[in-house]
Amino acid sequence: MNITSLIHDNARRFPDRKAIIEDKTGAFLSFRQFSEQANQVAANLRSHGVGKGCKVAFFVKPSLAFHTTIFALFQIGAVPVFIDPGVGWKQLLAAVGQAAPEVLIAEPLVLFVRKLFRSVFASVKLAVSPRQVVGERRFPRPPTPPSPLFILEDDVAAIIFTSGATGAPKGVVYTNGNFQTQVKLLAKILPTGEGDTDISCFPLFSLFSLALGMSSVIPDMNPSKPAQVDAGKIVRAIRQHNAAQATGSSAIWERVADFCLEKDLQLPSLRGILMFGAPVSVLLHQKLKKVMPAGSTYTPYGATECLPVSWISGEEILHDCQNLTLQGKGTCVGTPFPETDVLIIKETDGPIPEISQVDECAPFSIGEILVSGKQTTREYFQKRDATELAKIKDPSGRIWHRMGDLGYKDERGRIWFCGRKVHKFETEDGPVFPIMGEAIFNQDPEVKRTAIVGLLNGTTPCLVVERKDGRTKLSKKERMKFHSELLALGARHKLTAKIQSIVFHNSFPVDYRHNIKIDRIALRDQIILSEKRNLWRGPFLKKSSPPHLPPKNFRY
Repeated sequence: MNITSLIHDNARRFPDRKAIIEDKTGAFLSFRQFSEQANQVAANLRSHGVGKGCKVAFFVKPSLAFHTTIFALFQIGAVPVFIDPGVGWKQLLAAVGQAAPEVLIAEPLVLFVRKLFRSVFASVKLAVSPRQVVGERRFPRPPTPPSPLFILEDDVAAIIFTSGATGAPKGVVYTNGNFQTQVKLLAKILPTGEGDTDISCFPLFSLFSLALGMSSVIPDMNPSKPAQVDAGKIVRAIRQHNAAQATGSSAIWERVADFCLEKDLQLPSLRGILMFGAPVSVLLHQKLKKVMPAGSTYTPYGATECLPVSWISGEEILHDCQNLTLQGKGTCVGTPFPETDVLIIKETDGPIPEISQVDECAPFSIGEILVSGKQTTREYFQKRDATELAKIKDPSGRIWHRMGDLGYKDERGRIWFCGRKVHKFETEDGPVFPIMGEAIFNQDPEVKRTAIVGLLNGTTPCLVVERKDGRTKLSKKERMKFHSELLALGARHKLTAKIQSIVFHNSFPVDYRHNIKIDRIALRDQIILSEKRNLWRGPFLKKSSPPHLPPKNFRY
């Protein structure tokens, strides 16, 4: 039994209800049609030697074929390999070479690339397009669907590569048990359920919606570039399909919220917007509250290796947590899910073989976040060193995952996120947790976002600012005023009082998958490289120096 059985159950219970809808074309499959097509695709694949344990590299655009093919792969026990195309060709090809898939199901562009890089795809014995897989071209249809397979909870179900936001993408091994647990946990807390409609701006999340009996709308957007989404198309889809739920990167909902407020539009059908990818600003929760009067925002916390971990609503953030966040106390990511254990331990750089070797922190003390639950994956694919560094064994047989994040627990057991471990740096005055201080500066009405990075070997904090208007060239008067306002904000809090150096930037480097997670290491390196090339005017880091701006021809 695996997640596919839920789809076939839904087809028996409500066969004529729409399952998948393409917003752009209007094409759709009912749950009965979806089940039948998944059976047919599974039979097609089986007849060509694709079976249990076979690794299948999957590069298909969100479509009806995307969903039916994924569920068909799950049904026959094959192992789809998901690599985010946004990571770029170099990283993508490296991931393909590491995964060594036997089958490639991909769009024509990727099939063409295979011909150019034959050594990378040397393991591939069968390469087909989505249209071929559903039997529309050259891929003959066998007469009967495949018989059900006996699939165990610990059998490998998929390999999902991380986004590579803090290093090279790694393949995370998912079992059927991981997926089943995720479905059960989401069913307990989602504000929506069977019979509702979901707008899935993150394609893989729609698999959960379908398993839970929801209709899933494929929006008209490029999922690899959520920050460039046409907000008008998303709003139209929500209103047209009377969607009760919408999911995706907070970069999308920033644009949607601004669009609705500018046009004086509301989204009355929505009961929940799920946002993920990075900590969500208090301001975005406030904006969306005005846009969706009957619903709330939700920010599940987790990572590819362990998802979901905890959960919090926008109401709780605005009522209970926003003042603390704006004072630099971190971002509350809520209470752990049922049957999910979270520990905060003192930071350790090397591997931790046994859970008995950890040193747990007291409440409100910042440390590493560890998680254990049935949704926790056990290993990275063929990355023994990475697995040993990220996983901790428990005498009971459980696995603890080191999230790579820093945080603390409050008196109610809620988790507060304080940033990535790799982004923390030490100064003469103690450690700096960038994301905590950035929330203070982000309150300036002219600021879109900020990033705190460590320069001079990490001993000097520097505030990097991206303005809402995108400008980096200001008059001297504007510069001095803006600079003074930022320093005044920082001076109110011990956490940011020592920051004196400010740099303006027109576009922060962000992660490929969600387009929202700031790559502070890349940003720091850009600034250091620019200084080495003498692109900055005047003294750079002296506390007595004037505010800095890049020269006219400086562009990242």
